[in-house]
Amino acid sequence: SLPQAPSRYCAPALFFPELDADTPEKILQLLGQRLQELGLADDAFQGAVLERERISPTAFEPGIALPHALRVPAGRTAVAAARLKRPVWWGDQKVQLVILPALSAGDLPAIGRFLALGPLFQHDRRLFDQLLAAQDFPAFFALLDRIF
Repeated sequence: SLPQAPSRYCAPALFFPELDADTPEKILQLLGQRLQELGLADDAFQGAVLERERISPTAFEPGIALPHALRVPAGRTAVAAARLKRPVWWGDQKVQLVILPALSAGDLPAIGRFLALGPLFQHDRRLFDQLLAAQDFPAFFALLDRIF
């Protein structure tokens, strides 16, 4: 599991409070590009995430996508997150929130903790609504840290 809370691996530059994109591919491209710009993911990362999504979309009720790569191309762990301006179809789910972890080999076991957020929000819609309502980076990640 992550030795630190998710906020330890995120920065304001990796948080998109009002992302305006209309497909999962565009969203993943924008998030992956930012991770690459900051030196937190390599050239193979976006492709590895898209490959994973093609196998099975990672969207959960009530509207969160938790995409991740099958391989471990990240140099060090980082987390990008986006609240979408408008819900987007992601597989057979409408998604409003995307959390994209780029995990290093040492933090790979944490993928289970990220994926557990899907079922957690399915059972506690109020928690999801609170995260969706978080207006800025500190509020969003303070809540995510408490959940994690």
